[in-house]
Amino acid sequence: MSTSPRAALWGVRLVTILGLLILIEAAARLRWVDPLTLVPVTQMVERLVTITLSGELWPHFAQTSGAVLLSVFLSVASGLPLGLLLWRARRLRQLLNPYLTAYYAIPIFVFYPLFISIFGMGLVPIVVIGWSWAVVGVVVNTAIGLEQIRPIYGKLAVQLGLTFWQRLRLVFLPAAAPHLFVGFKLAVIYGVIAVVASEFVLSTGGMGNRIAFFFNNFRVAEMYAYILLVLSIAIALTSALLVWEQRVRGRS
Repeated sequence: MSTSPRAALWGVRLVTILGLLILIEAAARLRWVDPLTLVPVTQMVERLVTITLSGELWPHFAQTSGAVLLSVFLSVASGLPLGLLLWRARRLRQLLNPYLTAYYAIPIFVFYPLFISIFGMGLVPIVVIGWSWAVVGVVVNTAIGLEQIRPIYGKLAVQLGLTFWQRLRLVFLPAAAPHLFVGFKLAVIYGVIAVVASEFVLSTGGMGNRIAFFFNNFRVAEMYAYILLVLSIAIALTSALLVWEQRVRGRS
């Protein structure tokens, strides 16, 4: 029985992840690494189960997940029309392109005192930082995807008598889907990074706050339990996007 390329790829990924987990488990069990630096994976999972069953986890999970989802949603909702604007306004795109290209070299987190003074502590500055990191990936990839559509598609849509919004919905966005999904994935990645990192200093709750708390109190197993959960959230969101992308491409 032949194996499909997709199944083989998932098999390689699974084996790679399992190999990494086994290596971490062995390194911790055999004391290749200081116990204050790394604990076995089984201990991380055990502590995660304990935290979950005790109910301690859920408020922090809800806060971080909500902030990530809101940041990503706002970045997509604002990034798509802004990318469309850059696509239509060629001169504006040429003017802003150097700044957008170098955007991620700007250390956004150095502005957190400004965000605190404007928005105060809590969810709002965290979402603002998450949005500000995530939105540019959506804007840039939307503009690139629309720019690279073959001109014949637009000419054919005009010949069919489609309005601009019909062309956008039925022709341009489906044709630009590969780049759009790159932007969505970047929004998820940067959204998770920005939210969790912001919670280290801008929040009294959330998984980032708990990771910092356990690190400062030398509770390494609990710290890694929350890190595992953050990784799980990121993997779940990117996997959902991958499934959605495959369905969209299957229809197009």
